[in-house]
Amino acid sequence: MNRIYVGRRQGGGSRVDVFARDGISALSDADGGAWGTAGPGTVTLAHALLADVFGTGASDGLAVTFAGDVLAELPRDGFALSEEDVRRWLQPVPARRLTGAEVIDHLGAVAVADEDDEARLLGRIIQRCWDERTLAQ
Repeated sequence: MNRIYVGRRQGGGSRVDVFARDGISALSDADGGAWGTAGPGTVTLAHALLADVFGTGASDGLAVTFAGDVLAELPRDGFALSEEDVRRWLQPVPARRLTGAEVIDHLGAVAVADEDDEARLLGRIIQRCWDERTLAQ
């Protein structure tokens, strides 16, 4: 059985439990972790989840990307995320061409982004949607 990570709000804080074959326990190093929003708490939770799934610490870059791609998108009330969900996120995304509408949406997001977000948004466009052949055309 894969582990299941369940986050819930309780009182004034939050808690993430790990449901595994051998029982239920709190996720280690997740104190101050957050989801459903972007920020340092989301990155803290990303580090804890990735370390638990892969058995080793994740780089800051990987944790920040996981936090933005997955954790910030989770419902604020609570979530359930399987170990397989986390592993699947790390799998390469097949390259594909953007449709005209997607290009307009992405470039529109870059146009209104602040300076710090521009590079991140452009990097995501290139990383997820274009392969080397597309960029050369």
